[in-house]
Amino acid sequence: MLGRIISLFFKTPSPGLILEIPSLKIPSLKNMMRKTYIQLKSFLKFAWPILILGSIALGLFQYLGFDKIVNLILSPLVEKGLGLPRELGVTLIFGFLRKELSLIMMLQALGVSYQDVLTIVSRQQIIIFTIFVSFFIPCLSTFAIIWKEVGRKIAFLSAALNTGVAVIVSLAARLIMGW
Repeated sequence: MLGRIISLFFKTPSPGLILEIPSLKIPSLKNMMRKTYIQLKSFLKFAWPILILGSIALGLFQYLGFDKIVNLILSPLVEKGLGLPRELGVTLIFGFLRKELSLIMMLQALGVSYQDVLTIVSRQQIIIFTIFVSFFIPCLSTFAIIWKEVGRKIAFLSAALNTGVAVIVSLAARLIMGW
């Protein structure tokens, strides 16, 4: 649109788009290793303490029995909304701290082994739980890095959007599987 307006004032024909492409070179191994080291060091320095303290806090949380309170608070979402057992509420908190262990935490919360899990929950419930955890907030360390890189408001907005998408997609999956 702007180009058409400008062309009204300049009657000379355009030479077209001239784009110079720089030559692509394979980066040196030294540069790759140095940049990898710097990024890894930054991540470990910032996120590792959060993971360790979060895991300790959650262990203490369970030891003191506060997991039952969390399950009660989250029961409208977990039981009524997603159709999952109430005991899985605390696994959502644990999934925020260490997402990759959410399914293992599910087994611990239900008090069953891998072989016996289908006696407590159905295949549909496992799928819904997995969908929710997949779309839920990435993890505490990722949240902290987002906060550090783009700010607190964007980090919380991202967390809210991820949680909203997780709830909507999980509820849709529950409805679809219910038919």
